[in-house]
Amino acid sequence: RCPTMGFGILTFFVLLLPVTLLPLPDLFFEHRVYGAFGGLAMAMASFIVMRPRPLIAFISVLLLLALGARTFERSEEWNSEIQFFEAHRERFPNQAHALSYLALHYGVSGQIQKSIEVLEQAQRSLDRFNAYYSKSGRLTVALNLVTARMIMGDLEAAGAVLEEVRDIGSDEPAFRLAEGNWFLASDQPERAVEAFENFNALNPDAFAGWLGLQMAHARLGQETEAALAAERLRERRNAEATRNRERRIIPLGYRSQLRFGFLLVAVGVILASMKFAWSTARQGWSDVRASNSSEG
Repeated sequence: RCPTMGFGILTFFVLLLPVTLLPLPDLFFEHRVYGAFGGLAMAMASFIVMRPRPLIAFISVLLLLALGARTFERSEEWNSEIQFFEAHRERFPNQAHALSYLALHYGVSGQIQKSIEVLEQAQRSLDRFNAYYSKSGRLTVALNLVTARMIMGDLEAAGAVLEEVRDIGSDEPAFRLAEGNWFLASDQPERAVEAFENFNALNPDAFAGWLGLQMAHARLGQETEAALAAERLRERRNAEATRNRERRIIPLGYRSQLRFGFLLVAVGVILASMKFAWSTARQGWSDVRASNSSEG
C-alpha cells in the first residue's frame, strides 16, 4: 500500500546490517550510516506526506531534535582530539592504531605520564595491526614511547625500546632522528653525529636533522662542522620561507576548496548555457512552425 515508505524502511535495515553485525573499529564511522539514514529519511518523508497530522508532525520534530542532539554531541568529540580518541578507546580498548594517536595528543598537551600509559597499552595490542600497518604501527608506537621516556628522563628505558625496533627501523628517518636525540641526551655526541647524518641522508630537507647535527658537532668542539650544519639549516629555512610566501596568494589549506568552487561555477555555467541553447532551439522551432502555418 505504501511502496515508497516500505522501500525506505527496507533500505534502512538492509544497509544497517553490516554495522550491526560487524562492529568494525573505525575511527570515522559516520559514512557507514549514510545510506541507511537515506532510507529512513525517505520513509519519514513518505509517511508525513501521506498522513499530515499534528501528532505525526510532533513526532517528526522530536526525532529531528534527537538526531540534532546526537550530531552536536559527536561534533563536540571531533572538536577535541583527546575526547575523540578516548571515545574510540572506550569502544575498542585494544585497537593499537587509535591508541597511538591518543598517546600522541596526550604528549602534545603535556600529559606525558598519561601518554606513556596509553603507549604501553598500545604495545600490548601490537598484534592487532594488520599486515599492511604492522611495521609502521609498531615503529610509531615505539618511537613515541622513546620520546615520552626521554622527556621523563628515563633514558635507559628509552634506549631499550629503541633496541627493540632497530630491526625494522634502521632504514626509517624517524628512527634515525629518535636515535640521534637519544645519543645526544645520553652524552654520546660521536654516535649522535652518525645518526643525524644518516637521518639527513634519508630526509635532507628536515630542519631537525641539521639542528641535531649542529648541536652534536658543537658538543664535540668541532666548530667548522657545526657552522656548516648551521648553514645547511639556514638554507632550508630560507627555502621554506620562500615557499610560504608563494602560498600567501592562495593558502595551501584552501586550494582544494577553491578548486571545488571553480568546478561548481563551471558546472553551473555549462548547465545555464545548455538551458539557454535548448530554450533558443525550442523558440526557433516554434517560430519556424508558426511561419509554415501562416504560409499554409
